[in-house]
Amino acid sequence: MTDPDLAEKRRKGYTVDTLGVLIDHGYKVALYCENPRDGLTCGFVKWLDLEKLAAKLGRDHSCLRDDLVPNLFCTKCGGKKVSIRLHPYTGPRD
Repeated sequence: MTDPDLAEKRRKGYTVDTLGVLIDHGYKVALYCENPRDGLTCGFVKWLDLEKLAAKLGRDHSCLRDDLVPNLFCTKCGGKKVSIRLHPYTGPRD
């Protein structure tokens, strides 16, 4: 992590509710495509560029599913039936 205050932020606790919080705490977000394709689902998986997404939507934009998913689509098939999964930072603890 590049944030020198990350350990202190973890000790104080935080609520995961915005793109800015995800970025500040080292989260990754994966997009999973669930669009039907040839009788199956597309199945494409992509890590989202949170910095780029925050530049577009704002760091204060909610990271809750209902607020984030409508802004996303599959870059492989172009479909809008996608889901997201948050992955917390699992690196060394200070």
